[in-house]
Amino acid sequence: MQLKANLRVISLIPSATDLLVSLNVDKKLVGVSTYCFVNKRICNLPKIGTALSFDWEQMISLNPGLVMIDKYTSNKDIKNFKKLNIKIMMVKHESIKDIQDSILKIGKVFNINKKARNLHNNFKQKLNSFKNKLINKKIIFNLSERSSSKSINSSLVIGTNTFYHDIIKILGAKNIVKTSGYKSFDIETLMSLKPDIVYCIREKSNLSKHTKDLWTQLYPNAKIRVITSKEAFIPSIHIVKFIKELI
Repeated sequence: MQLKANLRVISLIPSATDLLVSLNVDKKLVGVSTYCFVNKRICNLPKIGTALSFDWEQMISLNPGLVMIDKYTSNKDIKNFKKLNIKIMMVKHESIKDIQDSILKIGKVFNINKKARNLHNNFKQKLNSFKNKLINKKIIFNLSERSSSKSINSSLVIGTNTFYHDIIKILGAKNIVKTSGYKSFDIETLMSLKPDIVYCIREKSNLSKHTKDLWTQLYPNAKIRVITSKEAFIPSIHIVKFIKELI
């Protein structure tokens, strides 16, 4: 699928928007996700919604030729795109390989293959620079916890088949959460784990000390790190900034 030079694009996937900006084709954007994070100019574009739920009337008014969606977009919406003769690009960023594949896919669609290959290779090179930096360290990534004022009751932890797990593998470390995807662990399950490092990935830093204190109480012999960078939440090429914070 190659598209017209004057194509109008809507991206409902923040990480895909980031790749468009990185490949210098963001001037084609006319609408973005509610959760746009890239930069002020891009995020001032009309916010259409998310891949799961968006404003059809607003979208049609922008006359897009291509809309970037993901697996959460309903079959009904996909059929409507086809009826309206709006092309779609399915984006999947669940692993680092998915991100790399998306770079090349965007390059093909927008006829910028050389630029995409350069970005792909540069991203791969940066990832390789982190290889085995935390060799054999036993790691827990968590996104939140439920707690009383003094102790953790449960936590949303990150397992296999995620881009976070891929990062752990690059670092040469071991993800001691063996379940797939994102799962809530109760306190008994958490207590059975023996991590060397716990990374608490949070959107806001105002509770960092409280979060660190809770996890230190649970794992007094582990290193506890609270990470609040926005790059930690967006599976795109800028995860390299997040990985730097892990080391």
